[in-house]
Amino acid sequence: QRLTPEQYAQASAGLKPSFTLSLYDMVEEPENAKRAEKANSRNKIWFQDIWQRRRDDTEADDGIWAPFLLENDGRKYTDSLLESYRKDKNEFVGVALVGKWGSGLSPALENWLYDVPHVSMLTTSSLKELLEIASSGMVDVVGTALPTLWAGKCLAFGIDVFGAASQGVKRQKVEGAATTDNVSMDGNGCMDLSDKIFCRDTRPIVPGCSCLACGDNKFSRAYIHHLICSKELLVDVLLFGHNLHCLLQLIRQFNSAEDPKVVADSIAQELGSAKTI
Repeated sequence: QRLTPEQYAQASAGLKPSFTLSLYDMVEEPENAKRAEKANSRNKIWFQDIWQRRRDDTEADDGIWAPFLLENDGRKYTDSLLESYRKDKNEFVGVALVGKWGSGLSPALENWLYDVPHVSMLTTSSLKELLEIASSGMVDVVGTALPTLWAGKCLAFGIDVFGAASQGVKRQKVEGAATTDNVSMDGNGCMDLSDKIFCRDTRPIVPGCSCLACGDNKFSRAYIHHLICSKELLVDVLLFGHNLHCLLQLIRQFNSAEDPKVVADSIAQELGSAKTI
């Protein structure tokens, strides 16, 4: 059953959330100019509709977030939306960016976003994109499905974001297995634990990590490799938990850093020095 704007507004009024993001129509084919123009027109109508409904409801105390679509060739439309939102600056408490980061960020939009109370990026497709967003200083909330996507491909985040080396955690050498410095990683800093090179590796995924898989050395790389070969459902739980735990720790470092770009550069440097797949 298709969710109508009226049903969405009624659900928002009934649930009484702290914030409500108005419905939006996302353009997956940025070269389709007519499609993009219609989508942005609908987005403005839906935003105005839910805002008017909220204004008419005297008991409503939630804030409204406005969607802002980013398209590869959407400069014309993002500038149009920017002008529209400027006029309604006091009408919403946040902006949710939808699409590919940087694709529609004009200088005027970037400057304006720094004045918006809250900014979120709903989707991220890679670690590189996540680092760029987190170090930009303009985004409060980042949404991503990377932990789930990685786990589904038997990938485990392998970059040390816990300072294990500086905390004196010994990097154990295992006969027949690669050392930590020689383990191959992909462009997202992930190890493919389905690789037979991990079949005798008794180390945790990342030394110093306290996730469900790594904490107290509960599950070794070899054991997780065995689970993958046996097609056990437990492996999805362990890899998802590990990947999510690592990304949350990474974001905490950005939040506590005086200069977030230093954290991004450090991760990028470790990625660059790792052996890539």
